[in-house]
Amino acid sequence: MVSGECVSAFQGHDDLINYVTEMSNDNLVNCSDDYTLKIWDINSLKCIVTLKGHNHYVQYAIVNGDTQLLNDTK
Repeated sequence: MVSGECVSAFQGHDDLINYVTEMSNDNLVNCSDDYTLKIWDINSLKCIVTLKGHNHYVQYAIVNGDTQLLNDTK
């Protein structure tokens, strides 16, 4: 049954989330206005890695297979 109730949350970004996509069966990636991308373990809800170095908001990410990640900034 779908209730719309939040049952878990990923916490770690310092600003708005712009995009979320599945990277593999166990990982997802999200992009933020805090100039970072984060890769998360879906099962533990923990951040695996934070990708830093962007000079602007990160708008989206495209996953090509299970290992390649492309992204764009504003």
